[in-house]
Amino acid sequence: MSGMREDGVWNAMTTPLRFICVLTLLHFGVALLAVEELESDPRDSLFKIFTVATKPDYRQPWAMQQPGQGTGSGALLDNGLIITNAHVIADATFIQVRRHGQPQRHRVHVVAVDHASDLALLRPEDESILADMVPLSLGELPPTNSEVIALGFPTGGDSLSTTRGVLSRVEHRRYAHSGYWLLAAQIDAAINPGNSGGPVLHEGAVAGIVMQGIGNADNIGYMVPAPVVRRFLSDVEESGQFAGWPSIDLNTQNLESPALRSYLQLPDEATGQRVMRLHPHSVAQGIIQENDVILAIDGLDIADDGTVELRIGERTNWAWAIQRHPMGATIPVDLWRDGEALSVEVTLSKDHEVNQLVPSQRFDIRPDFFVYGGLIFTPLTRDFLSSWGREWWQRAPRNLLGYLDGIPDGEDLREEIVILMRVLPHRVNLGWHGVSNQVVDAVDGEAVQSLAHLVELVEAGDGPHVVFSVGQGGVMVLEREAAVAALAEIANTYRLPADRSAALQE
Repeated sequence: MSGMREDGVWNAMTTPLRFICVLTLLHFGVALLAVEELESDPRDSLFKIFTVATKPDYRQPWAMQQPGQGTGSGALLDNGLIITNAHVIADATFIQVRRHGQPQRHRVHVVAVDHASDLALLRPEDESILADMVPLSLGELPPTNSEVIALGFPTGGDSLSTTRGVLSRVEHRRYAHSGYWLLAAQIDAAINPGNSGGPVLHEGAVAGIVMQGIGNADNIGYMVPAPVVRRFLSDVEESGQFAGWPSIDLNTQNLESPALRSYLQLPDEATGQRVMRLHPHSVAQGIIQENDVILAIDGLDIADDGTVELRIGERTNWAWAIQRHPMGATIPVDLWRDGEALSVEVTLSKDHEVNQLVPSQRFDIRPDFFVYGGLIFTPLTRDFLSSWGREWWQRAPRNLLGYLDGIPDGEDLREEIVILMRVLPHRVNLGWHGVSNQVVDAVDGEAVQSLAHLVELVEAGDGPHVVFSVGQGGVMVLEREAAVAALAEIANTYRLPADRSAALQE
């Protein structure tokens, strides 16, 4: 279950048997008075959420870890659905909710979820429990220094907690749940584990959804701001699911160096970002080039430090110029190329995850695997790397960590990185028992594009041997007939339910 991360940022949900520091909830009486002055009491729109979740075991991808229990918060919206955080219901096998002030729990199901923005929508099995409830409406993001009220069910008690604070700042921040870089809003209202998914109100409307805090700081919390929530809700209303966050998949460089600006022949009044590299599969391939300067996107001028104006006096990362649009939108991009200005159009047809060789942390998904002659193959993912525990970015194998950052070379057309995770010792794989965590480059001399492609290459071969090219020039060789014949014995010895994951069986 999601909780405290290694960098001190925690998702604001509770899980049993976790050590937490309970902070004093300040301004409770004042906040309560502010709520009671509203025409309808927003506390009557609140739910406490109870989950049972089971995560995959990435060291044994055919198995699951022990179930865990957790709680979070949620609120009824005027679309008739309960909004909460994605991390509250991630990998959940059973979810219940309890209305504020009532003792009964009710079963709910997930309608839509977006792990990147840490948002989810739930629907009760028995929708009659919503009949006398007054839903909350999504409002606008208030100005900074505006007073806000956070509602939820934090640890330290079972009843609803109401705290007051101010909206401190709005800017891009990495979301603790997904690691995605997205617009976030900082508040100083006291929030704790268990507050996750609770609404943050301004003048009676939802200004955001509580998502995370910083464990070693006083009353610094973050919410998913209203513009991000609105993007999520509008997609779900239109198609029943969230379509994704678009990306143009390129790396840029700041232009704060006068020498670099002179080298690019950039006029004094022009600002922007120099394009360093494009992903081989970027939607901007053939439209934007390396060494171009991106001056503006959809009318938003980009500063030399890589920011755009969010509101008067407030700036955030230029990615917002793209992220604020739905998938499929076509937007204008102003460029400076070879001493001249020009304008092009880019269609935002790919989600930010599509071109990542190493996927961000995934949820509600079983890992893929393939076992051949006792060799266990699987895609390289952040989930696999995080199985090294706290500070996994230091403990995981260095040869694998190097694939996390950057854009692959133009000739690297792999869909994913396939690794030989480890070997289940058997006489058929003598000599390879200690090999683990090696990138598989080729099978029988043909480059591997994905795990499904590796399976195809192995099963299409007809020679007496199967040759796996691993690491930097290493090879591992199995006798083909012996490897196939050993499957039943290996499966029985190591209690394998199948030689491959369900997706590969299909």
